[in-house]
Amino acid sequence: MRKFFQNTLYSLSGKVIGAGALVLLDILIARMLNPDGYAEWVYFFSFLTVLFYLGWLGINASSKVIISRCQGEGEIIDCLLSSFTIRTGASIIISLIFMFFLFCFLDELGYPEKYPCLKQLVMYSGALIFLNSFTEYYKEIFMGLGKFDRLFQLTTLEYTGYFLYAFIFLNISRNVSVVAIAYCVSGFAIFAFGLFVLIHDCKLNHLSGKKKISYKPYILEIAKYAVPMLLVGMGVVVLIEIDTFMLGILSTKNEVAIYNIGKSLNSKVAHVNYSIAVGGMTSFGVILNSEYIKKRKQFIKLSSINFSVSILIALILFFIAPALIKLLYGDAYYAAGKVTRYLTLYYILFALSTFYSTFLDFRKQAKKRAIMYPVVIVLDILLNIVLIPRYGAVGAAVATTFSMAPYVIVSILVTEKEWRKLRLKGDAENE
Repeated sequence: MRKFFQNTLYSLSGKVIGAGALVLLDILIARMLNPDGYAEWVYFFSFLTVLFYLGWLGINASSKVIISRCQGEGEIIDCLLSSFTIRTGASIIISLIFMFFLFCFLDELGYPEKYPCLKQLVMYSGALIFLNSFTEYYKEIFMGLGKFDRLFQLTTLEYTGYFLYAFIFLNISRNVSVVAIAYCVSGFAIFAFGLFVLIHDCKLNHLSGKKKISYKPYILEIAKYAVPMLLVGMGVVVLIEIDTFMLGILSTKNEVAIYNIGKSLNSKVAHVNYSIAVGGMTSFGVILNSEYIKKRKQFIKLSSINFSVSILIALILFFIAPALIKLLYGDAYYAAGKVTRYLTLYYILFALSTFYSTFLDFRKQAKKRAIMYPVVIVLDILLNIVLIPRYGAVGAAVATTFSMAPYVIVSILVTEKEWRKLRLKGDAENE
């Protein structure tokens, strides 16, 4: 448990700093741009986030799981080089394809009538997608290697960079496109930092001592497990971002702005639960039969902590949201308080899904929950079509919450099935 608390502390500290910086960034953009400009950035970033997840191709999460199972320096170096190779090639290709795709559909996305700066933003999309893929790759690799101190450093560098560069550039020009430039500058800094850590800490500069590097086995293993991880990742992001995108199409820019604030606050506090999950789940990647009882008790204790924290945060957020938003964002965004309250139930569901999903990822069981996402996505889209035109941001919040529930139930059931399988396997071997 000592290692869990240490890892959780590093992860949580980084997430707290990151969440704080992101909230400040969101407030900065909302206040320094008018509501229309803020809504345009939010709208652009909603479908860009979907492209981020697509661009990961499941490689990042798959690399984390595979490398966490490596034994010895030689295996780790081979796996790292394999994952870095496939990540680089995929990032270059996918960023170019997606940027071209966005340019082809500018008119359908609302340019220039509804979103006049969208073309400028799309110009930066290729670099943003490429750099984001490596930002998330480094995070997953550091988790897989158990380097939570480096994860803390990278997370802090990332989110404080977004805020500081956006603050500088927005004071130079009150144009929404400079926010994209700030993300690019911070992304380059993160890319350099992550590469330095891999070379220095992981001893990739000592390859002369290795006679042969085995790329193929790890590339195939990473690519194979990347498929269900891609499906799961896409399900998560579509469920989160489809509401903002559909609001941008079916409703007004004001509804987009107030919904994003509510969603942003609930998403930021979910970093606490993510820290609990990643801090403890690395120890469940391999569970020996002799460890079953100990590991099961540890898992139940962690799940109780995660649930209790979720309820406490949801209650605090529910009661203080309207006053907090008015204080931080200003009177123009006061309606976001109501949306935030509607999304607190979604936050609890998301916190639970994050915990159980992380366990299943480390147990290489992602494909079992991936099959649930098509149903969840279709349900969310249908509810959005019905609710958004009539209820706007509140309708999107209700759609997101109800759509998340089936996935959480399935994640819990699959997790319990995995534990039963481990118990039965241990009983069979003991006999």
